[in-house]
Amino acid sequence: MNKNNNFDELQKRIDKFKERTGITKKILPKEKNIYTDLALNFFITVGLGAFIGYSIDSWLNLKPIFFLICLLIGIISGVVKIYFLTK
Repeated sequence: MNKNNNFDELQKRIDKFKERTGITKKILPKEKNIYTDLALNFFITVGLGAFIGYSIDSWLNLKPIFFLICLLIGIISGVVKIYFLTK
């Protein structure tokens, strides 16, 4: 009986904290998928840009030039993609 009372008291304290801080909304699985999709899109575009730049540098024997250019293009395209997906 004592454990149930402690659990109920703890649950009441958690509920009061959530009301006070405004943390009452639960994140739905669909929203979690959106955030995961955004992160994957960003890292894939950055990784693809880095891979393409590294491949061009290896092919032309120019080490950091195309890697940095394509990496920057990948970062910019990832940010733009996130912007348009969240808009």
